[in-house]
Amino acid sequence: MRHFPEKISIFVGSHDPLRDDCFRMTDNFIKAGKSVNLTEFKYLPHGFLGYDMTGVTPEISITYDYIMKEIEKLFE
Repeated sequence: MRHFPEKISIFVGSHDPLRDDCFRMTDNFIKAGKSVNLTEFKYLPHGFLGYDMTGVTPEISITYDYIMKEIEKLFE
């Protein structure tokens, strides 16, 4: 855990088979003293950031915009 950055963001879909693992990993980061932000997106599958889903629903574009802003904050 010490090799991870001090600020961490985790994004997971509620339909991701690794969803519960993301919550456990978040707990481990907190115990290790890291600043971690976990955001869960309803109805999204595993790997949703790798799919071109922008035409599926308007919420997807909002989701992608939110994630980009959160990633930019990590580099401030």
